[in-house]
Amino acid sequence: GRPANALALYDDRPFYWDAWDVMPYHLERRHSIVPLGGRVVESGPLRASVLFEYRIGESSSLFQEVQVCAFSPKLVFKTYVSWFEDHKILKAEFPLAVRGPEALYETAYGVARRPTHANTSWDRARHEVCGHRFAALEESGYGVALLNDSKYGHSCRGDVLALTLLRAPRAPDPTCDRGRHRFAYALL
Repeated sequence: GRPANALALYDDRPFYWDAWDVMPYHLERRHSIVPLGGRVVESGPLRASVLFEYRIGESSSLFQEVQVCAFSPKLVFKTYVSWFEDHKILKAEFPLAVRGPEALYETAYGVARRPTHANTSWDRARHEVCGHRFAALEESGYGVALLNDSKYGHSCRGDVLALTLLRAPRAPDPTCDRGRHRFAYALL
């Protein structure tokens, strides 16, 4: 199978509005990010975790503690990033054993459903979807949700559910999103 929580860096150069547009062609240039190493930081009867270190792009780094707790169905990813890229998007991608025609995204007053395919021009334009605390993919009798504490960009194509972690636009603010970040997300 394919690895879950596959971190990927994409080129991000919109035609017009640097900080607002995410163009579909950004998906054409994917750079896989592999961990430099990992070590067990906790190994007990109720919780275990492993800390991974990543180098991202030209000048960024990421530390991620992957945590599993007894009696909890969640796999938690506590993430610490030093982000200094230009014109890049960082995503966490989860290939799933779920095939559904639509993905669900939390909104302010409910759930938005978007297709997981790109059959029409309208479908292709929905390559990045805004949502609040979760995105989910379901089929009859089974589903998987990607939860987060502070991220609002999601995508789902086929069986790959993704969360946009960070972007690096240059305009109108050349320092937008640069610096240190701390956030968490979980697979449920």
